[in-house]
Amino acid sequence: MPPAPEKIEFSTDSKYLYDMAHAISSGVVPVDLANIKPGKIVHSRWLTKAARLLRLYVTTENPDANLRILVEFIIKCYVPMYFNIKYYSSVVYGSALFFKFIGWSRFLEPRLRKIVNQVIKDNSYYAHSENILLSMLFDDSKEKRDCAIKKILRYRTDVDEPMELRVYKKPDINFNCTSYTEMINLNDINIVFEPPFTRSIPYDTLKEYINQDDHRLMIQKFHHTYKERNDMFNC
Repeated sequence: MPPAPEKIEFSTDSKYLYDMAHAISSGVVPVDLANIKPGKIVHSRWLTKAARLLRLYVTTENPDANLRILVEFIIKCYVPMYFNIKYYSSVVYGSALFFKFIGWSRFLEPRLRKIVNQVIKDNSYYAHSENILLSMLFDDSKEKRDCAIKKILRYRTDVDEPMELRVYKKPDINFNCTSYTEMINLNDINIVFEPPFTRSIPYDTLKEYINQDDHRLMIQKFHHTYKERNDMFNC
């Protein structure tokens, strides 16, 4: 779970999911929570279905194997991912959270892991090099931030004519990765693309950021200044 869930703006359904997950994890369901009527399932929202499955689990004396599998997945994968996304809502955390989900799902037996892996492949947008490099640019580690800049500079140098219209192809994922930077091969120039976020930053300016202790604020400031200037000319 994120470090400070009390800072999350809970809807009624998300608060119920959080409380039910906490109750199952602790092994105690408070009376007031047990007396809540959760209402109908909204099939277009996984949130309500997950919460109702947790409710079914705590009210079933002898839950079968399938229900146990679903509840374990909800507790270990769905719930922490849902609330981490709520807490770390910026796009710069996307690749790191995607990597965490891969790791959280490794507890599954091979048959189920194969099913989940296919879903991960079908939704691997945050394993794309653009998003990984964006996360690296704002990582707490200076080594990763500098590495991202070097990858972008190399891309600008090695690619003769960077595509204006990019082919956004979902990448193949390394499921044995131990970091979000290892989800794909960032040394393969054929699958590495510069994030649109940095394309307006001049080469020399971007290169100077390597010598800065922390360039994250400088990149944001440049981006906002550039955007404000463009908005002014586009009025």
